[in-house]
Amino acid sequence: MAEEDQKQTTPLQVQDLVVALEAIQLASSRGAFKVEEFTTVGQAYKNLYDFLVASGVVSTQPSEQSAPEENQ
Repeated sequence: MAEEDQKQTTPLQVQDLVVALEAIQLASSRGAFKVEEFTTVGQAYKNLYDFLVASGVVSTQPSEQSAPEENQ
């Protein structure tokens, strides 16, 4: 029983998945992926995004916060 207490794990939370989605977006915008990796990374991004949309965590509408405002 003492061994089980020592092996407590922190559960993965939905916010962790949102951070992963944002990290992929950031890395992509900075050119971090090779051409031959686009399909794999893109599919992982799409799967993660679709899951978060289905969970109601993210909206299917583009974020207005991330878009630069033209009329300032």
